[in-house]
Order: sequence, then C-alpha cells, then structure tokens
Amino acid sequence: MAERDPAAGRYAIMQLARLGGMAMVVIGAAMLGGAIPGPHELAIALFICGAVEFFFLPLMLARRWRSPKE
Repeated sequence: MAERDPAAGRYAIMQLARLGGMAMVVIGAAMLGGAIPGPHELAIALFICGAVEFFFLPLMLARRWRSPKE
C-alpha cells in the first residue's frame, strides 16, 4: 500500500483556508450591502478577517510546513 504524500493534505488545507476566507469576505460584503441583515461592525470584522485569512494564512502555513534547510 502506497503511503500518502503529506504535501497533498497540506495543499488541501491551504486551499480550504483560502475558501473560508473568501466566504467570510463575501458574507461581510453582503452584510455591508444590506443583502444580509446584521450589525455593521460584524460586517466590517468579517470582511477584514476574511481578507487576512485569504491572503496571509496560506503563506503562514506554507512557511510553517517548509522543509528544514540542510
């Protein structure tokens, strides 16, 4: 039985982090636009946190999982 490549699982986690961030941005933007009812402060927080998650979380994960230099 072939062993699973840990890089494939890590790649999937990074893409799920991007997807989650994108969902937060979309929900925050919909709340800001009035399509979804909710507090204005929550909409801004969702939008900003989602953008940070989308752009920076995959980079932080990749840096953490980087192979050590020999």
